[in-house]
Amino acid sequence: MKKRRTITEVAIEILKHFDETLSVLKIYAKIIGNSLYEFHVQDPLSVLKVELGGHAVGIDYLSASSKKYFLYDKRNHTFGLANIQTKYENVKKKYLY
Repeated sequence: MKKRRTITEVAIEILKHFDETLSVLKIYAKIIGNSLYEFHVQDPLSVLKVELGGHAVGIDYLSASSKKYFLYDKRNHTFGLANIQTKYENVKKKYLY
């Protein structure tokens, strides 16, 4: 049985393929457009935003995760990957193997 991926894992996978940061709406559109995750909630954009924020560098609140995968651009209200090495490793695997 295939393990169901988390929202965070799916968002990382999406952002690995982009050089620029993306808005929550664009990340959501990519997730839904590629059938990567099924949201079983009334307001999936809010859930996605909270999940991204909870794993973003510099966004700290009581229930935020200590594992930080994203950077948040306050001016543009967009998210990107915190670790460029993660992106490089994905590209390397995709094209070298």
